[in-house]
Parts: sequence; C-alpha cells; structure tokens
Amino acid sequence: MEEKKLYTSLKQYQNRFLRQKAIGNLFFTKNSTTTNRSIIDLYQLLFTNFAEPQQEFQNFLTGSALKLKEINAYSIPNIDLHLKVLYSSEDDKVFMHKYRELSTKSNIFKVKPIFEEIIKFYKRKNKDNPEDLVNKTIKFLNSYFAEQFDNLKIIVKDSENELSEKGNNVFYLGYPYIEGFLETEEVFRGPLLLWPIVVDNNDKVKREMTLRIETTNVIINPMIKLRQLAARKINLDLVNFDPLDDEEDINKIEKALTELSEIGLTFKNNNPTVVSQTSIITNFSLPLKAYNKEQATSELKNKYNFNESAILCAAFIGIYKTTNTALFSDYNKILENTNLGELNDLFFQILNEYEDSKEKRIEFEKSFREQDVIAISELDFYQKLAIKKAMNSNLIIEGPPGTGKSQTITNLIVNDIYRGDNVLLCAEKKTALEVVYNNMKKFQKYCLFIDDMNNKSFVFSQIKAAIDSSLNTVVSEKQKISNDEMDYYFDKIREYRQLIEEEKTQNYTLYKNDLKDINNYLDPNYYERLNQYAIFSLALESFTEGVEKIYANLDDIIKIKEFKQKFAVLIELHYKKINFLKLSKLLTKIKDKKLDYLIYNMLAKGEIKPKINLTKDYDDYVNFLSEASSKITKLKTELESLDEFLAGLVLLKLETNFDPIITDNYPFIDFLLESQLAKDHLIILYKWIYIKNFENNNEDMIGIANSVWHKEIKEIEIKSINVAIDQLDNNLAIDIREKI
Repeated sequence: MEEKKLYTSLKQYQNRFLRQKAIGNLFFTKNSTTTNRSIIDLYQLLFTNFAEPQQEFQNFLTGSALKLKEINAYSIPNIDLHLKVLYSSEDDKVFMHKYRELSTKSNIFKVKPIFEEIIKFYKRKNKDNPEDLVNKTIKFLNSYFAEQFDNLKIIVKDSENELSEKGNNVFYLGYPYIEGFLETEEVFRGPLLLWPIVVDNNDKVKREMTLRIETTNVIINPMIKLRQLAARKINLDLVNFDPLDDEEDINKIEKALTELSEIGLTFKNNNPTVVSQTSIITNFSLPLKAYNKEQATSELKNKYNFNESAILCAAFIGIYKTTNTALFSDYNKILENTNLGELNDLFFQILNEYEDSKEKRIEFEKSFREQDVIAISELDFYQKLAIKKAMNSNLIIEGPPGTGKSQTITNLIVNDIYRGDNVLLCAEKKTALEVVYNNMKKFQKYCLFIDDMNNKSFVFSQIKAAIDSSLNTVVSEKQKISNDEMDYYFDKIREYRQLIEEEKTQNYTLYKNDLKDINNYLDPNYYERLNQYAIFSLALESFTEGVEKIYANLDDIIKIKEFKQKFAVLIELHYKKINFLKLSKLLTKIKDKKLDYLIYNMLAKGEIKPKINLTKDYDDYVNFLSEASSKITKLKTELESLDEFLAGLVLLKLETNFDPIITDNYPFIDFLLESQLAKDHLIILYKWIYIKNFENNNEDMIGIANSVWHKEIKEIEIKSINVAIDQLDNNLAIDIREKI
C-alpha cells in the first residue's frame, strides 16, 4: 500500500514539474559559425583531419572512434608550393580553377572559413609578393587549426564540469538539424537527434583527442517534441525520453521523423529521409546560414507554414543543454527501474523521526486558511505556515542561505504590524538587517533602521519622513485584506491531494502508466457493454482470479450453456421436481391430444397427468395452448431427446460446484465467447474500464490536475500581494494620523 502511494506521489510531482518548469530553449544553435564556442562544425573537423571525411563520419555514427588532432599546415604535402602556384594566378578565373584543383588534393581547402581567408590573401597579391602571402596563409592555417582544437578542448572541459558538478551529460553530436515553425508560433532550429559523445583519450601534450558516440543512448531532441505535445494538448504521459534502439543511423532518423509526424509536424522536403544516408557537405559553400533569434523569427516564419519543418544536412558537436527535461527523465527511471520498496523504506525512515508530532502537524496544516496570513511578497505554503505558527507561539526558523528565511521574517513583521503590534528586529550583522529592510518595499518609510545609536538625527529624520508620508497618502476607511479566492483554489487542491492518497487513485495512476504504450486496445463501443458486467467492479486481484477460473472451466461452461439452451423447458420442469422416469414410461403410451393435456398439466400445474377436467379446466387449457404455443413446440422437440437430457443432467450437478464468480457472470462469459478475446487482453480491458470510470467519476479533480491552476493561483497571489500592500499602507497612514 505504501509503495503504491509513493509511486502515485512521484508521478504527480513528475507531471507537475513538466507543467511548471520551462521546457528549454528550442533555438539550440543561435549561430552556426566557428565564433560560437559552445559548438563546433563537425564537418570542418572532418575535412581538416581526414582524407575520407564521409567514411569517417559514417564510422563515427556507428560507434567507431574518431581520432582528432591539431593539424600543422606543414604536414600538408607541398603546401608552400601549392599556395605559391595559387597566388601566382593571372586572373580570378584561373585562381578558382587552381583552387578547385588544390581542394581535390587536400580537404582542408573545402572548409569555407579557410576558403574565405585565402580569397582575402589573393586579393592582396598586388600589394604583397607571393612568398609573403604563402607565409601569411600558413600562419593563418596554423592559427585556425590551433583555435579549432582549443575550442574543442574548452567544450570538453565545460561538459566534464557540467557532468561532475550537476550530473548532466551535455556533450553531444547534433545531427541532422531541423528547423521550422511550431504550432506554438515559435520558430526553431536545432538538432533532430542528440548523439552522446564519450572522450576516450585527451592527450593535452600531443594535442590529440579521441571521441566516440554511445550509439545505445541516442535521443530525439526532447525540446521540439515537448513543445509540440503541449501545444496540441496531447497527453504528456506519452512523452518518452528513452534512447532509440541500437540500430543503424538511417533507422534512428526515420524513427525520429515518424514520431514528429505523429504529433503533427510536416516536412517541407519532398523526401526528408534523404539525410538518413549520412549525407555530408562536400561543397565548402554550403554550411548552415547563421541566424540570431531575431533574424530567425522573421525569416523562418516566412519560410514555413504552421507545423512545417525541414531537415538540414548539418552536424555540430558541442554542448547541448537539455537539463530542463533531465528531471522528467530521472522520474521515469525511478518509476520504471527503482525498487520502490527500498525507496519507500528510505522515505519512511526519515518520516518516522517526526511520527510523534505527525497528527498535530497534519491538523495544523489542514486548519490553515489564506486569511490567516497576509503577504507582501510571494511565499510558499510552508513559509505561510511558519508565519502563522510564529504569530501564536515561540518558533525557531533555521536553514541554509537562499531558503527563504528573510522573506519569511519580512512577512512575519508585516503580519504583526497588521495586527497592531510594534516589532523590533535585531541581528548580529548589519547586512542581515539590510536584507529585511529592503524586502519591506513600500513600508520602509514606516521602519526605523538603527545601526548607530549615537546618530539620533538620522533616527528623527526617519520618524519625520514617516509622518510626512502618512500625511501625503490619500487614504480611505480601514479595509480588511481578503484572500477568499486563494482559499477556494487551495480547498480544491486539498481535495485533490486527498484523492491522490486514496488507493483508487493510486490504481488509476499505475494503470495509466501500464497502458501508456498501448494503442487501439479496445473498441470504444465495448465500454458501455463491459461496464455493466459485475466482474469489472471487482478489485484487479479478484478479477484476475475470476478470469483464471472462467478459462480453466471454459469447456465445461460451454457444454452447460449448450445443454441449457437445448433443454431449457425440460430444465424448468426438472426444477419443478417432475418425475422423469414416470414421464418417460408415459410418453410411450400417449400421443396427440393426451400429449397436449400432459404438457399443459406439467407446465401449468407441475403434474404428470395425460388428461384434464373438461368442465373445469378447458378454458384455461385453450388459452394456454394459444399463449404458450412456442414453449409447447420446444418442449415437444426436447421430449424427443429425453434420454439425452437425462444423461446430461450431470452437467447441472457439475454447475453447482462452480465458483459463484463463474455463475454470476454468465453474460460476461457470453461476451467472451462472442468476442474471442485472449486472457491477457482482458487485463488490459479491465484497466481501461477502470481508467474510464475513474475519470468519469472524478472529472472535476482531474480537471484540477490538468489545469493551469498554478498560473491562476499565481495571478491571484500577485493581485492579493498588491492589494495587501495598498491596503496596509492605507491602514498604517491612518494609524499614524490618529496618533499625531
């Protein structure tokens, strides 16, 4: 029971986190140039390091090591000779011809930044001699290669720090890229897939590094998926952060495209899966166009329709932070893989320390009303509880920095002032007083800040300022600060909280999770029919036990049902204690009219007599023949097989030994025989019906869970804070006026 309760609580926190937490920045790659130090164009690394970049890229995607190093320009064969020939070109046309020739000999000349810089050097050929241009170019190349490797080192170091300090893996290859226009009216550009990278070797002396992809942990970009699901109001339980199967990259990309198309994204490319062939840019003039967020908003909105996107053949390695979805994923791991019994023991071991005061604490929490405390800044529930408790008894509030102690103290002072008390706040350090003083906002004018007892003039100046302010304040009558709206919402939330602690809600949560990956498991027309069967009102354990018994006796049940259908009238007579031995002998001696008399007497009177009193019973007999003609006809047919009936009476005896869960659910068994459903399918049907009934019976509470109530409360809270500040300012001004 406690484990189920813990599971339900974790699931609720997971869903609450997903609704309240910012999902993340969709616009992963704000700038696709090398000036962005958080990512590096993998294509440029491949072209500067390898003779066969396409093959290296394909090998990298399938888990092979990618060995990178800082390149030295002089390691390129005949580099100075090639550059000298290049810069001696007679005109631009010859230059481009020679450059293309050079790019076939070394891939580094296919990199756009290198090409652009060499163009600049070439345009200076009339000012500098070829020898100088060659030296400057080699110097630039070495600087470029060093900066490229330094950027990679920085990214690796930052990702290692993120992993060690926060436990978040942020070092990925983003490939391929996708951009478009979501239903949320957001433009985006980011990786379709994130391929986690492991650093196998980082030789800082030799300036070499070996990278490898964990092919079993490749994930679809969760940002795009979550935003689209939220916008289309699709059940967020369908969100899956599990890595894709360990398949070839073509299957991973196709699977990602399929999942996005299933939630409404379309693709502008005629054949978006063309990128699944591990295409690589072989033309140095085709890198991603660099955008900032503002440029993207205008350009991409013009380029795409709603829910339209396109695949971009780009690959960047670097830091991709998906930490806002990491907690959701962690919840999944806990809920699916953790031994809840062990986790439950841990939680309740901690809670047992407070068990003695648990009842009092719960009662105190339940008794809290928003009317009990006013606030001039945002407070959580337990800060408000602390204020209420402190106003009625001595209380020590402790906690590390940043936990809200100063805000709690500030609002405690405000509540005491609202009750008409004067408050003295003392602290060892001036800084602590300044924090609370600054938190007082509009009420600073009513506070005396004393940090030097000898500076009396400063104290008097503060008193004068408070009096002047009160005289200048436009006041109305004293007003009561009301938080009725807040109380209404929190009452609803308390009801919801009570509901989720009940076993039926815990069952609902578990069953929803069990069926989250099952589609089309039930014809909607089944619901009304199945819901009327008594067996579905049982607990799952009893239902499962009943189904097992039904299937174990199904052959006998079918025989009994066939027997009852064939001999329905004789069975009725059997329960009227008709002597079938006597009947059998009599049937050999009578026929026609006497047989009709016999049937009348058996059915109407329960007697075996082949004659009637024509004076007394004739009218009843005639009416009977008319009203029960079909029953009479069936009985005559059954009497022709009387011996078979007598032999089959053992089935009725067998039925008396059946568990009531069988005999009470014959209509349900009829449905089973009609639908031919498998035993395992029935458990799914049970859970589905349970879910439907729970949702129908608790529609209001589920509405609270799925609503944006936290936003509505936030709006009410801000409104309440503003009203409290204005009204308290008004009341204090009146008090000061009355005193002077």
